[in-house]
Amino acid sequence: MKIHTVLDYDSELPSFAEVSDGRKHDLKAAKGLQLPTGSVLVVDRAYVDFAWLKDLDSRGILFVTRLKDRSLTEIVESYGIQDQLDGLVADQDIVLTGSKTSRTYSKPLRFVTRIDPEMTTRWFS
Repeated sequence: MKIHTVLDYDSELPSFAEVSDGRKHDLKAAKGLQLPTGSVLVVDRAYVDFAWLKDLDSRGILFVTRLKDRSLTEIVESYGIQDQLDGLVADQDIVLTGSKTSRTYSKPLRFVTRIDPEMTTRWFS
């Protein structure tokens, strides 16, 4: 069983929830959502589909997700880190360099690397 949930940013309460049998792929459930401009979508790697993320971006919907390990990227710019507050070790703009992904999503992405005591977490938006 899976529960796909949308939280209202201001009230921090669910505004939508769908319960599925667990066989429905997360991305399929997400693509069916009608998200308003200005939404902030925080999702895991299962949702990384660069054509869909490009569509969200074109509609003014922000996203934050983890980058898949096999993704090919190039650093465009690095921003200085004053101190390693909360494990933050890198803040960069990147572009995708894979043959398909670079054509699908050509805009720079913000890439943040944070070291967690239990695991390394790398997010981009």
